[in-house]
Amino acid sequence: ASTRAAVDAAFAAAGRLDDLVQTNLVGTYHCVRAAQRHFAADGWRDVVVKSSILARIPVPGYTGYSASKEGLLGLVRSFAAELAPDDVQVNAICRGWVALDVTYDDAFEQAMREVPLHRMSEPEDIAGTVAWLLSADARGVTGQAIDHNGGAFMLGLRRREGERDEARERDEQVGDPVARGAGDRSRGGRADDC
Repeated sequence: ASTRAAVDAAFAAAGRLDDLVQTNLVGTYHCVRAAQRHFAADGWRDVVVKSSILARIPVPGYTGYSASKEGLLGLVRSFAAELAPDDVQVNAICRGWVALDVTYDDAFEQAMREVPLHRMSEPEDIAGTVAWLLSADARGVTGQAIDHNGGAFMLGLRRREGERDEARERDEQVGDPVARGAGDRSRGGRADDC
């Protein structure tokens, strides 16, 4: 019975992944393709795709969502290259927390400690960035992922660098088995099998 439950859980998780990819990635692909038919020769022709900070910073438990949003960044770069000859700019905005109708509680306080500006963006803030990307002031900006997340992406990068430094220090203290050439002997591997 427990094996059956595990199999059911795996299929349920895969279904959730399929839903996320279909909505976030495949849906965006089809929207951009449909929009192409309506690009005016002398008017609006640019595209801004809504991604997420989770496309940039991995968060345990959000693997499917993060993967679908990271996929959007590849889609944006590909569309930017494909549509550039037609003078179409394609960019993404990687937004973090946005203040909507939410209840502020301990989870909010914890989340804001992870944001250097210690506040959520307002919807108008995000709209302003999108308006800029669609304006003449952003002429020549294409294939970019614009981070609009109160500095959380920057802090996430710093944390990852710090984690690598801590891991390096631990390896130096106890001796890194890969650096010593031990590799993965359970599969007959060598240190350079990565």
